[in-house]
Amino acid sequence: MGGRSWSYLEKLNKELLILDAVLLCQYGIIFSSNKSTMQFLSLQPFVPSGKNFELAKEFFQELGFNQTWNAGAYAGFENGNCRFILQEYDQKEFAENFMLTVNVPDIAAFRSGLLEKQFPQKFGIHIGEITNQPYGKEVNIIDLAGVCWHFVE
Repeated sequence: MGGRSWSYLEKLNKELLILDAVLLCQYGIIFSSNKSTMQFLSLQPFVPSGKNFELAKEFFQELGFNQTWNAGAYAGFENGNCRFILQEYDQKEFAENFMLTVNVPDIAAFRSGLLEKQFPQKFGIHIGEITNQPYGKEVNIIDLAGVCWHFVE
């Protein structure tokens, strides 16, 4: 394979770098076969509400999220850097296979706060025990639709 193939690869790499510069200048994106440096700014999943959209909105507000907007069958929620869009959608099979992770500063205080507010009785949900996982201490909550929320310290 000699020097010729290395020369060809070096030339191809330079052409890809030039293409990156053109794409950046014209379209505001960077992409090459060597690496992707696309920057993501946020992630806001659509979370199904289950059968009762209004009760789901109340649930998430009492959980500590602020409702920031409402557009009919969709509502935006946030707390700190955590955001999601609640969608009036009831598909049990989907919801029961959907999971989210939310980091909290004190898992014991978080769990005891929910129990003091009587979340299981008020909303008919399950709050798990604190468990140790490789990624931290965790409490699972199955919401009204069946989505499993992993709250992790």
